[in-house]
Amino acid sequence: MGLWASPRAWAFVGALSTRGAGFVASFSLARFAGATPLALYLATVVAASVVSTPLAQVLFNGGLLSATSAPTAAWARGLFRVVLGMAVLGALPLVLIFVAMHSQVVNGASQLAAREVAWLWVAGVGAVCGQVLTQALSGLLNGLGAQLPTARVTACLSTLLMPLSVPAVWWLGLQGAWIMLLLSSWLPVLVLGALVLRWLQRGWRAVEASEVAEADGPAQAMWQQVRSGWPNAVALMAAGAAGWLCSIYLVQRHQGAAGVAVLGVATQWMTLILMPATSWGGVVLRELAEARLRSDARSALGPTLRRLMLRNALVTLAVAAVVLAASGWLERAYRLDGAGLPALLAVSVLASLVLSANGVLERALITWDRQWALMLISFAGLAAQVACTWMWVERSVQAVQWGLMLSAIVSGGLMLRALARMREGGRA
Repeated sequence: MGLWASPRAWAFVGALSTRGAGFVASFSLARFAGATPLALYLATVVAASVVSTPLAQVLFNGGLLSATSAPTAAWARGLFRVVLGMAVLGALPLVLIFVAMHSQVVNGASQLAAREVAWLWVAGVGAVCGQVLTQALSGLLNGLGAQLPTARVTACLSTLLMPLSVPAVWWLGLQGAWIMLLLSSWLPVLVLGALVLRWLQRGWRAVEASEVAEADGPAQAMWQQVRSGWPNAVALMAAGAAGWLCSIYLVQRHQGAAGVAVLGVATQWMTLILMPATSWGGVVLRELAEARLRSDARSALGPTLRRLMLRNALVTLAVAAVVLAASGWLERAYRLDGAGLPALLAVSVLASLVLSANGVLERALITWDRQWALMLISFAGLAAQVACTWMWVERSVQAVQWGLMLSAIVSGGLMLRALARMREGGRA
């Protein structure tokens, strides 16, 4: 009963099922269609995610924070219209950016891209718009106090769609994967939109007579949150652009579809390795926030960071060991024999260990209001990643993961230095 009523449990199931849907679709394409369709599908998904994530995250955070302080149901309904309008208007230029970026890959991809061009653009544009709207509605619902129904809806939809990818790809090939991508992008929009309207009609009746004064209108409140979140959006935009350049554009250019396919599979399993450490990021943030309130916050920061980083690294290593042990079987299961998947996974494990520790350092800088420093540090790490990949990707696709490893080391070192300086003379 406790787990049934736990938003955290449902959110974890939803995240796991969403990742699982991507795994199943990729595995089905690799088994039934081959490396070239898999590469085209992964390139589309990655490009759509890169383009949509910055705006989606800003709207999620802004909608959540604005809705949390909504004084009346009428005000909340106005906020719903504002958030929806921002999502739609913001998605329009994102579609153009997606088309410009993805054209660089599609134009030189293969004859398959020419045959699938209509499906490719419809599915890609649908994924961009769907992700932005889904995150905007999710943030609004979480701010309105509907965390549990939102988490349940997300988990149930992703769990329902996950097994459908296999028959869809079996019967329709790559077109089946496009259909599943559209369904996974737009079904949550429709269901969450209906949930918002229902929640505003029922969940807000009890607070209709709230005595909280309407100091600002919903548009002003939302716009203020969007403006305050732009450093984070810039950092996400830079990270997404660097990731797309390294893992899609340069790999497609020098290693072809086979390189994109094997790197995409390795990246998916790397995401799984990091999932335990990333899933409790909110718990880490809360623990660091509580530590900051202590009188000895600066002196106690070092031991706290070491404990949290060690926990992340040990859990990540445990998951990574299982993936590494199965790397040979995975290569055969995906029909990527001779593509170098075990070696890629080995480098991915090393990068994952550093990234899991870096997650604690990032949240420490956020807790101590060092977002601007964090943004500049992320730029330095991304520059190292792009430089390494650019120089060596022509020789091996492993250059992408080594570049990610170098980026994590550079960022981690700079974050440790920033935290050390803060402990010596910064404000607590």
